[in-house]
Amino acid sequence: MKVALCVIATGKYAQFLYELLGTAHTLFCPGHDLRFFVFTDTGMVPRHHEPTVVIPTPHESWPGPTIHRYRTMLRAEKELLACDYAYYVDVDSRFVRPVGDEVLGDLVATIHFGYAEKPRQDWTYESHFCSRACVTPQQRRRARHYYCGGFQGGRSGVYVEAMRAMAAAIADDESRGIVACWHDESHWNRYLIDHRPTLELSHDYTCPTNWRPETQRIVIVGKNNNEYHDATPCHVVARTIPGV
Repeated sequence: MKVALCVIATGKYAQFLYELLGTAHTLFCPGHDLRFFVFTDTGMVPRHHEPTVVIPTPHESWPGPTIHRYRTMLRAEKELLACDYAYYVDVDSRFVRPVGDEVLGDLVATIHFGYAEKPRQDWTYESHFCSRACVTPQQRRRARHYYCGGFQGGRSGVYVEAMRAMAAAIADDESRGIVACWHDESHWNRYLIDHRPTLELSHDYTCPTNWRPETQRIVIVGKNNNEYHDATPCHVVARTIPGV
C-alpha cells in the first residue's frame, strides 16, 4: 500500500521536523510504501529512506498555517490521489509506539483527549450561525465525539474530498470576514457531523507526553505556545451580512 503522510512546517515550526520525520520513519505504517509530503519554507528537510516530496510553502502569520492547512495540502492533490491512503499529522508531534494497519480506514478521526471525558454540552464547536463551521444544538446531538485536528486522514480519495469541502467552507468564511473559533479543527468537526468517520482512533493517537504513557502512540511535543502564536482562541469576527 502507498501511504502518504502530510506535514506542514513553516516558520518556527520547522524545528520539529527532524524528530517527527525520524520517528515516523521508524513507527508509522511499517511494511508499507510510505511517502512524506512536507510543506515548508525551510531548505533543511531531513530525508530518510522513504521518498520525501518537499513543496515550498511560505509562512503565514497566525492562524494562517492552521486555518489554511487543507488549501495547502491540496497543492499536492494529484500526488496524494496516487497513494492508497493519505494522512495529516501536526509537525509538533512525535510517534512513540508503532502506528500501523489499525489506522487504515476510509475516513479516520482522532478523539480529542481534552474532551473525551466531558459531556457533550462542553464540546467546543463553533456556535456562530454565520460560520460554515457552525454546529447547531440539533446537530450537536448527532455527534459521537469531539475530534482533534492533529492526526486525521483515510483513503486518499475520501480524504481529498473532505479537504476540498473544508477548504471551500473556510474560503467562504474568510470572504465574509469570519474565522471559526478553533480554525481548521472547527471545520473538521463540522464536516464529521454529516460525514461520520468510518474509523475513530482513541486519544492515544494525539495526546500530551504525560497522558497515559503506557498506551500513547503519538504525543504532542511540549512548547511555549506564546512563542509561536497567541494561545487565546480566535473568536468569530463576522460583519453584517444582508439577508442573514
